[in-house]
Amino acid sequence: MWYNILKDIHAACAATAEDEQPAFFWGPAAESEIALPALAMTVKSMSEEKNPELFQDRLTKYGNLPGGPKLSKRNYKLLAVDLDDTMLNSQLLVPEQSRQAVVRAREAGVRVTLATGRMFRSALPFAQELGVAEYLMTYQGALVKHPVTGDVLFHRPVPLDSALEVLELVNRYGYHINVYVDDTPYIARQTKESELYTAISRIPMTEVGNLAAFLRERGQDPTKIVVVAREELIDSLLTEVRPRLGNKLHITKSKPNFLEFSHPLGNKGDALAAIAAHYGVAQGEVIAVGDGYNDLEMIDFAGLGVVVGNARPEIKEHADYVCRTNDECGVAEVVEKFILTAL
Repeated sequence: MWYNILKDIHAACAATAEDEQPAFFWGPAAESEIALPALAMTVKSMSEEKNPELFQDRLTKYGNLPGGPKLSKRNYKLLAVDLDDTMLNSQLLVPEQSRQAVVRAREAGVRVTLATGRMFRSALPFAQELGVAEYLMTYQGALVKHPVTGDVLFHRPVPLDSALEVLELVNRYGYHINVYVDDTPYIARQTKESELYTAISRIPMTEVGNLAAFLRERGQDPTKIVVVAREELIDSLLTEVRPRLGNKLHITKSKPNFLEFSHPLGNKGDALAAIAAHYGVAQGEVIAVGDGYNDLEMIDFAGLGVVVGNARPEIKEHADYVCRTNDECGVAEVVEKFILTAL
């Protein structure tokens, strides 16, 4: 992410074509962790001299550049944190150290939001425990709702026709499916997968028999659809559905055995952008912390994208910083390192 940002700043501020650097300046070697700080300072020096006003405009857009010397004092104003496997430990609890860190961040004037695939009413107790009083991103960002006032910033459900298409495709395999309407999870019948999901979400599920018939009768767009199966089955299903439905829906794995279907804009990246805009926070002033495939959009969006140490290697590749694991209070580390020490 930062390599491309540096390239954008340089291109925007270059005075003439003759000012462009040789091709090797932007070669793969420049993307390394060691090279980025030097590259940042080179771009800073060149860009400030050529077009100082545009350079400052880009700083406002992106915040500080990576590594070593900073171009300006970083002042983060919004912290977005995933719940499962990020904020929550392996016992699905908020560690006391992380809870206190969130409290201190809020006391320092930083807005804190939760970004989760959970239902709103499943995420709400954690928001209350943490004292979060900003809009929450729930259902992967399809429902953004205030935990105190109940105000809905937006709700982006799955269009009914697309939902029925998902059900028709998945039902052929007999996998367990959850459908969410009005913040209530509906299932065809109880299964071991529904028991697992209930244990995680702490929300009972309602049996309705045929889910397609249920949705047609309700005539209502569901907030999202979740398929639960073994990971190898989920991966196989993903390769089938993404080419067919990827232009209609956002499709992601929230856990290795959960495949989720939501509105095309029902993802954490678009939701975080909307919340930041609502509060007047620049992209470079946002920190996002997550662990999974469903966190990638917000990690890529944030000025500082953080991945916890328990995440898979392919997720860590998107990180600007990798913190401790969820069981080691990684969120607390992020708050201490990037928020409290900057005061």
